[in-house]
Amino acid sequence: MILSDPAVVCKVSRYNQLMPKPSTFSIVACGLEEQSWGVAVASKFPAVGAVVPWVEAEAGAVATQALANTSFGPRGLALMASDLSAEETLTRLLENDEDREQRQVGLVDANGQSATFTGSRCFEWAGGLTGSGYAIQGNILAGELVIKEMEKAFLEATGELPSRLYAALLAGDAFLPSRQSCNQVNRHNVLFVWTDNFLSM
Repeated sequence: MILSDPAVVCKVSRYNQLMPKPSTFSIVACGLEEQSWGVAVASKFPAVGAVVPWVEAEAGAVATQALANTSFGPRGLALMASDLSAEETLTRLLENDEDREQRQVGLVDANGQSATFTGSRCFEWAGGLTGSGYAIQGNILAGELVIKEMEKAFLEATGELPSRLYAALLAGDAFLPSRQSCNQVNRHNVLFVWTDNFLSM
């Protein structure tokens, strides 16, 4: 469709500015003392828990998002289970991927080493950070401070891993504008392996 009427073009532009954007942010983490691994993700997209989070006890955890390649989940877990580190696994996943610049991936391995990658063609703001035992990443966010607030909440939270993962998600949601309206219905998914529980809120 081609729009030539300036008034119509203006209305469409204003509509696009006001419409909530489909932000996605996630945290991949482990609790080595409790021997648990997990992923928490928030997104506008329904059933995001069927795409982004992948976890295997004593192997690691993977989050694949943006233009998500769902093969990164099982392949990443298999590579880390074969004693590759999170960073080595990330390299292997991306090496022959023609769409790598549209991918966003976070990993944590069995030893708590972490890695994250954000392709140059992911929608802004997009990026990630890592620390000992966790990787946080997001796209279509207001800025880097969103993931920094998630990191702060995760590190300051107490309790078992699922509670700390969820604290990070809530921090991401609370630090708006993240280009996703706080009045919009979100899907929050926390997937962790210890007792093989799955929480969807």
